[in-house]
Amino acid sequence: APGSGAGAGGVSGGDNGGGVIGDGSIEALMAKLAEKCDSMYEGLEKAVNNLGDNPSQKDLQKVQMMMDKYKQMTELLSNVQKDFSEMNMAIIRNIKG
Repeated sequence: APGSGAGAGGVSGGDNGGGVIGDGSIEALMAKLAEKCDSMYEGLEKAVNNLGDNPSQKDLQKVQMMMDKYKQMTELLSNVQKDFSEMNMAIIRNIKG
């Protein structure tokens, strides 16, 4: 499971690059994104568990759409974390001279 958030597939609790910049707003943004991912995962998990033995095409399409949205959200979170980490490393390199 990616991360250590609520639920087996949660993503909250990840490192956001150290928080070198700002007054905590970066950390708050990352926490909100991680909470949203966890919420989306829980909804997806419930939808899959409620499919039953003979799901309709409409139900399967709905689950597929939810999976796609969850994937996009986790990719966004990963990219934001990567960008902040790279930015923090650039600042540290500039300070070191």
